[in-house]
Amino acid sequence: MSEQENQATGGNGSGNSDTYTDLTYLREMANGDEEFVLKMVNTYLENTPQALDDLEVAAKEENMDRLRAIAHKMKQSIEFMGISSIKETATQIEHYAKEDENIDNLATMVEQVVDVSKKAMEELRRDISN
Repeated sequence: MSEQENQATGGNGSGNSDTYTDLTYLREMANGDEEFVLKMVNTYLENTPQALDDLEVAAKEENMDRLRAIAHKMKQSIEFMGISSIKETATQIEHYAKEDENIDNLATMVEQVVDVSKKAMEELRRDISN
């Protein structure tokens, strides 16, 4: 793959630690089909803003069932986009909401997922526009 194709689909071949995404796993799943990778990135970019809004509302309303369900649904997208810095946090949100534990920390954890996800979306948009 050319450097331009790598950048167009959010590649992180530079080893830059300031990046939020790493599409290595998604590319492995795609077996070299860059159109599939681009489609998955675009789907993530289209669906994530609403998921983040829903996550924030569920946390604010202390709706643990909804919070758990949204965090569970987001985990696969986080995995595919290689957003490793919030992978464990999303898993913890799901667990704590299910078990009704550590409620005091959920708002901070949700804020972290939202913040990093927004930065990851900015990065992906920038990468696919190049």
